[in-house]
Amino acid sequence: MLVFPRHLPHLPNLFAGYPDLPIVIDHGAKPYIARGEIEPWKTEMTAIARDFPNVCCKLSGLATEAAPGWTIETLRPYVDALVEIWGPKRLMWGSDWPVLNLAGDYEGWFNTARKLTDHLSEAARADIFGNTAARFYRLG
Repeated sequence: MLVFPRHLPHLPNLFAGYPDLPIVIDHGAKPYIARGEIEPWKTEMTAIARDFPNVCCKLSGLATEAAPGWTIETLRPYVDALVEIWGPKRLMWGSDWPVLNLAGDYEGWFNTARKLTDHLSEAARADIFGNTAARFYRLG
């Protein structure tokens, strides 16, 4: 589900009608990184994660939401928030390729995401970088 922060207040009504449907929020709900805004995005994402266990989130698309010249520190608060909110078992890395090419490249984003999660255990990182997606998409 591709949404923007302005859509987040409306998602609980939608999700309540489909409690058994596996849903993935794409691109971390596209937070307004270029504006430097983390609220109310963080609070609304927290409520969704808390109230809807059938919902997961993709750690993707953040580079394209940042201003040109973004750095690892630009993205850190948003990645930290997504890890905290969703946890490794409900967060899955994604590349956002080829759109990513507007703001960076695959290798740069992958390395950035790895660095921003290097404080996590190997098991947690394995979930974010593969296991969560495999479970969600029922890949054997």
